[in-house]
Amino acid sequence: MENKITGRLVEEPILKVVENTKTINFKLAVYQDDDVTDVYQCTAFTRMGEMIMQQCKKGSKISISGATNEENEMIVSFVEFESME
Repeated sequence: MENKITGRLVEEPILKVVENTKTINFKLAVYQDDDVTDVYQCTAFTRMGEMIMQQCKKGSKISISGATNEENEMIVSFVEFESME
């Protein structure tokens, strides 16, 4: 299922290289209302992951789209960078 979410990075993105494939892992906090925050474990590959590593840090606000599962894990297929507020 493809979803779009907007939130802030919980921590610095982490680069992993496995068999010449770069993956970027990061956690994104998505605020639903005053009492509820969902945290997604996200993975981005190749060029998209490189863009996230270059442009994002802890606290950065981004919108991402991708496939999710019941454990709030997302494989990122699109990212949009937002200005810091």
